[in-house]
Amino acid sequence: MTSATFEFAQWFSVLPVLLVAALVTWLLSLPLRNVALVEPLWSLMLFAAGVWFAMDSDPRGPRLSPVLIGPAIARILTGKVNPSGHLPISFPASLDQLAHPELPGLGLPNETPTNITYDEGAAIGYKWYELKGYKPLFAFGHGLSYTRFDVSGLRAQPDGRALNVTFAIRNIGKRQGKGVGQVYVAPADWKKAGWEAPKRLGAFAKADLKPGQSKTMQVTVDPRLLAVYEAANNNWHIHAGNYRLMLGQASDGPMETVDVILPDQVWSAANAGD
Repeated sequence: MTSATFEFAQWFSVLPVLLVAALVTWLLSLPLRNVALVEPLWSLMLFAAGVWFAMDSDPRGPRLSPVLIGPAIARILTGKVNPSGHLPISFPASLDQLAHPELPGLGLPNETPTNITYDEGAAIGYKWYELKGYKPLFAFGHGLSYTRFDVSGLRAQPDGRALNVTFAIRNIGKRQGKGVGQVYVAPADWKKAGWEAPKRLGAFAKADLKPGQSKTMQVTVDPRLLAVYEAANNNWHIHAGNYRLMLGQASDGPMETVDVILPDQVWSAANAGD
């Protein structure tokens, strides 16, 4: 197949997507108040055509400015590209799982003064779900792929205040792809250790692997992720005790574990590099 023929075949494969996207572009060029009746239609076509859109101001009302990304979506849907992303946030199964299911001021006129207290502190994201025992719809670290991975061989060794961690990622599927190993840390008694939630993400690593290929990964858990900050003396403090390291592919997924014992350690936070 010649280069020109190959390029033509590539564009022809996404032609239906481009045609749908053109219709979506026309719909989105209208003020939002005029397309409210067809919102379900163009919402479906947004997904099908892969249109990314942004709100901008207009004297006649808010508008959506579309940017066509149809070919990129088509390459993923047809398997030419293997998606390898993992979620940086958690999606709740219901509004009741949110730290603030009802937002003060919601529904009031714009610029109406209101107050909200974020009393969850540092227990946000996946740590909030862990603290409350909630099962999110999609957890932090969750990802999809056209292949499958196995993570194993977790080992941990203290190195000064830090932890050196090794593990292996193996592609056990039939397609090339990128796997991500995620290492979480949990004190035996997280409340006594002064933590805001039962576990924290300590480190992670990604490997691009062919089918059957395996790779050993080496990561370091920053000592500040093992510690709590003590404002009174401007110190970091790792409380002595047993700490469990957990290796998985999502914050709520199956985990391989290994325990390490850490001594009590305190050091100044005055220097950013410490």
